[in-house]
Amino acid sequence: MKYFLPLILAFSMVACKQKTAETADTQPAAEMKDTVALPVLTQLWASDTTLTTAESVIFDEKYGVFYVSCIGKVPPDAKDKDGFIARLNQKGEIMKQKWVTGLSGPKGMALKGDSLYVTDIDALVIINVATGKLVKRIPVKGAKFLNDADVDAAGVVYFSDSNTNTVHSFDGKEVKVFYQGEALGGPNGIYNEADRLVMASFGKGHVYTLSKTNPTVESKVDTLAGGDGVEAFNDGYLVSSWNGEVYFVDKDWKKHLLLDTKPNKLNAADIEYVPSQKLLLVPEFFGNKVTAYEVK
Repeated sequence: MKYFLPLILAFSMVACKQKTAETADTQPAAEMKDTVALPVLTQLWASDTTLTTAESVIFDEKYGVFYVSCIGKVPPDAKDKDGFIARLNQKGEIMKQKWVTGLSGPKGMALKGDSLYVTDIDALVIINVATGKLVKRIPVKGAKFLNDADVDAAGVVYFSDSNTNTVHSFDGKEVKVFYQGEALGGPNGIYNEADRLVMASFGKGHVYTLSKTNPTVESKVDTLAGGDGVEAFNDGYLVSSWNGEVYFVDKDWKKHLLLDTKPNKLNAADIEYVPSQKLLLVPEFFGNKVTAYEVK
């Protein structure tokens, strides 16, 4: 089934007619010295509602498909083996609902070549996307609620544990604790950059950076409750709130609300942005589907 979600669009500037809006946590636009050009979302499609507890989505450029991690029955940390990865085409049609099975609470995903890395409560799972086979399951010592993941150019996978305030790394040989501390505030979303990680905390509701060279945490936004997915967009970031919102965080770390699905009682979990298609994918968790938006 396809649903229409109400969108919150940007306002028009009087002088240059660009899309603008007041920031969600600063003074009214009339009092601002500068305005910010905001992206505008237009819904393109929505998948069927059989993606049970859709948590995360990732695009595979090589094969032209989307992978969706589905937790199955809740709670999301239950080792019940009913979690799965679904495979969708670029129209949002489900090619194979239970493409990979045998998982319990699959959440964040990272893709490098033909290797799809998936967090699964207390383990990092590696799937060969060419065959759809689970090739390796790596237990993570002390892990309780592994969440989002991303991978760098060298193939190092970074992934968060929301319940232990930890970021782990996997270099292809072993899992290590990259950083651990209360400053992470229940880490969830993670986006890799050359010298740092940009992260969103589910617990504290912060967006912050975590340096790679001398791991330190620096809070950039402290008013984004239920932080979930983080994706780069132009000179800023798209950040989702699990409660049902998507924000644009600009280069000055001011947040701007783009999408609010709370009135429809839909969540906004671990988002994906595809620059080549200007496409934003929003998994809606208890909505059991993924909705795609064109971003202009």
